[in-house]
Amino acid sequence: MKRLVNWILDVGNGNIGSVVGDELEIEISDDLLITTTNDPLSHFGTLCRSKFVAKHSRAILVPTLERVEKVNDFVLTIFSEKKNEYLSSDTTC
Repeated sequence: MKRLVNWILDVGNGNIGSVVGDELEIEISDDLLITTTNDPLSHFGTLCRSKFVAKHSRAILVPTLERVEKVNDFVLTIFSEKKNEYLSSDTTC
């Protein structure tokens, strides 16, 4: 986890990556990617189900908010338990 955090900080600080035109290209090490399958989201779900407790301190890095929502929706389908919604103190009921 510390290695991932340091990598993210290096990307944010501009220490990793190269500018190509108006875009930044960043190479991601294979050990930070799910590369063992044609369906990484399904593979991720299998990992979540089999080792959920061990994965609680890991991060999921995706390129867009749309992908974040897709991963969140997928993970929520894995756990079919009763859902609870917890409101913060500044939320109106």
